Amino acid sequence: MAAGDVLVVSGPPAAGKTTVATLLTQRRSPSVHLPADDFWGFITRGLVDPWLPAAHEQNVVVVEAACTSAGIFARGGYQVILDACLGPWFVPDLVSLVGSGVAVDYLLLIPPLTSVLSQLAGRTHHGFTSQDAARHMYQEFMSTLQGFERHVMDPTGLTPDGLVEAVERSRHEGRLRLPSP
Repeated sequence: MAAGDVLVVSGPPAAGKTTVATLLTQRRSPSVHLPADDFWGFITRGLVDPWLPAAHEQNVVVVEAACTSAGIFARGGYQVILDACLGPWFVPDLVSLVGSGVAVDYLLLIPPLTSVLSQLAGRTHHGFTSQDAARHMYQEFMSTLQGFERHVMDPTGLTPDGLVEAVERSRHEGRLRLPSP
């Protein structure tokens, strides 16, 4: 089987990553939806909330596990949608961890902060609901967008299907592709 590829759907909490990743995965075959949030759930004891400064080393390990897994699936021929709160600061490691021979596209969903906080307030079946942590992570994303502007999409005003179409167009045009190491 020929190698697949990886599309990272990233952004702050409650930006719409999982909704978009699910729809993108349904359009591909064979495909894998790899929610990075699940990797934090694998830590049975000693989990540090990922948004806290003390979680840095833990977060590096979890991101390494998720990115490496995405690369393994892609080299196995799958089209992988990595659904992750993976900021631009992790991109050099991302490409390296996914591995050679795998194309990596990177999408940053960045709606306005008011939309993020509104979506977060309406969550009922998700473990992350901290408005303070969401504000902090939103600011982290916003402060690191320089050089990644072509990867940014604001989903405001788009239906989920409309956003998926916009992602597919950007991907087809090469706007989301990350350079190989």
